[in-house]
Amino acid sequence: MKFGICTPSKNYEAAAKIGYDFIELPGAELALMSAGEFADLHARVQETGLPVVSLNAIFTPEQKILGPQPTPWTELCEFFGTMVRRAGLLGVKQFGIGGGFARDIPEGFDRAAAAAQYIAFVRLLSDMAKKAGIGVSIEYLRAAETNFITDFDQAKAIHDAVARANVGLLVDAYHSDFDVAPGNVLRAGVRLWHCHVACPEGRYWPRREDGTDYAPFLRAIEQNGRPGRVSIEGNAPGEFEPAAAEALAVLKAAI
Repeated sequence: MKFGICTPSKNYEAAAKIGYDFIELPGAELALMSAGEFADLHARVQETGLPVVSLNAIFTPEQKILGPQPTPWTELCEFFGTMVRRAGLLGVKQFGIGGGFARDIPEGFDRAAAAAQYIAFVRLLSDMAKKAGIGVSIEYLRAAETNFITDFDQAKAIHDAVARANVGLLVDAYHSDFDVAPGNVLRAGVRLWHCHVACPEGRYWPRREDGTDYAPFLRAIEQNGRPGRVSIEGNAPGEFEPAAAEALAVLKAAI
């Protein structure tokens, strides 16, 4: 089992020092960097060697992909084209499509039309990503965060409708009841491309005293046989280095 952490690039070297197997960077941060900033990050990755396996947080707060007035395709193509190109240079294997705010269906808008928009968007991203050898994962989110794709079955239905070989599923234990998440990992089968985990109370990084049993979720990932990795995604309960070190120790002790 390989363990990663979702965090901005400023914490790249610290994550490597702590002992993480990989890092998951915000996709929007990558896309918005200047050419000089990205060149600096690329050099840091080459020097330090901690793999950038995945991206999360790919949307900006202003971007909308559903409804009567979504962000224009030309803007989306430019933004995500930059993100994917840079991700390829860093060796990224996959990125997840979360962004509950970006995919919220506006009140009164036809849900079937929204689903068609979403499928078209995922196909756009997957076609871009394929050229860079990158996969795309559809992620269901809690109903408190979005009104579209809020459980595993909905995510699988969209996945099947998209019908792209480089599109899979992402299972986040936080977005399911913890007793349901292991089953979703197994149900995903070969479609499972990435996993996230956090404490269900407050979405904090795992802590020794948080009372959560992470073992069933981690065992399900091992039983599935893929992707063989999980990223911690959520809120740091304190300063990055001690909190990230404790979270990693908690997960390693659970397997």
